[in-house]
Amino acid sequence: MEEVSQFDESDSRGILQSYTNPSTLPHFLLLMANTGVLYVIMKADWWGFAERGSVIFLSLTISYCFAAILSPSRIGNLIFRVDDGGRGVLNASYWSSSLLALLPIGITVALVAATILTQLKSDNLTTIAYLMASLFVLMSIGQALSLTFGGIAYARRISKFARSGRLGIHFTITRAALAVVAFIPLVWWFGYGAGDISGQSLTGHAVWLGFLGVVALVSVVAERHTSRARSREGIDGVAADRLMVVMVLTMCWHLLSAWRRNPLFVDSATGSMLVEEGILMAVAILLAVWSMSNRGHKNGWRVFQGQSAVFWGIGFGYAYGGSIASLTALSEGSLLTTTAGGHLLTAIVMLAILPLAISRVGKPVSEEPETVVGVLENRESPGASFTQAPSAYTGAYEQRGVGDERPLETAQEDVVELID
Repeated sequence: MEEVSQFDESDSRGILQSYTNPSTLPHFLLLMANTGVLYVIMKADWWGFAERGSVIFLSLTISYCFAAILSPSRIGNLIFRVDDGGRGVLNASYWSSSLLALLPIGITVALVAATILTQLKSDNLTTIAYLMASLFVLMSIGQALSLTFGGIAYARRISKFARSGRLGIHFTITRAALAVVAFIPLVWWFGYGAGDISGQSLTGHAVWLGFLGVVALVSVVAERHTSRARSREGIDGVAADRLMVVMVLTMCWHLLSAWRRNPLFVDSATGSMLVEEGILMAVAILLAVWSMSNRGHKNGWRVFQGQSAVFWGIGFGYAYGGSIASLTALSEGSLLTTTAGGHLLTAIVMLAILPLAISRVGKPVSEEPETVVGVLENRESPGASFTQAPSAYTGAYEQRGVGDERPLETAQEDVVELID
């Protein structure tokens, strides 16, 4: 299969350029339109689409995965991408070409959906709906993993040398208080509508004071849950403390999202909630595709690079939207309850794996300037042996048995592999 390349796909900017390229814009617009329309139809169960809608979502996912595989080839470039001719998108010829680019997707979706619907009996279509619904659970767990390993990369970057962390009741209380203070403005914004606090009912005050209590409780539980991992000898305890704080704030943000969507407190989803979920879906897809693209570049797999990554991302988007729509239709619940459960699951998984995340930070690496100078001097001296000059921390590392085990490249690759 002959391949084409419109830009240097090894460059990380190529991925971002692909997401903003007019050649794939119609596919993004179709993603947003199809997801919204199918969700409404499945929720209302029009024409028995509560289960058949799951088949459509699955067919769309498969079709865009097929497009991603075919995209690096010349024929894939020809049939799935729109050539704007440098004229932009505000002209009739661009949108007529867009219809031609969407036509192969439509044909593929129709063939896949027809095959599934004709081969399965109506009673067995529920299996497809449950399959799509289960993806929501997997994606919520995957989001927790991607956020956690992003925190690991941050901790490895700031890790300097072996030092003790801040353990003890005083530090626990201080960090819990700081977490509560950090969320007070968000409570005022979301809970009180950025208005007068005195106008809220006693029940409303109790609801949001209860959430601040949950924030403090999560901080304390995280402290106790990770104390052993953060007190291990040879690690940078300060970096481990910062990782724990960042993860606690992220968990509490997910808990805030779940709290705001609690059907006991809210009757229906607001526009800001829908926008927030759309942004979250976009971020989750971008993280997944970026990780896949990095792994593809590392192994030389063009099928996961450049604009092919866009089609993988759209396929993931249909899987994510179909999982929410299917779970909502099967549970006869609402978008509020479904997404609230997803945020709660993400927070719980992050808290559960936090000690493991801290242990993955590993031992710190310190590269002293004197060491580099010593090596260069040895290279310039004929017959000199290549021995490193002693640094201020060499003795400390030798006493603790800490080796220079984790170069930055290895740390980055570990994160990509774990996320994948």
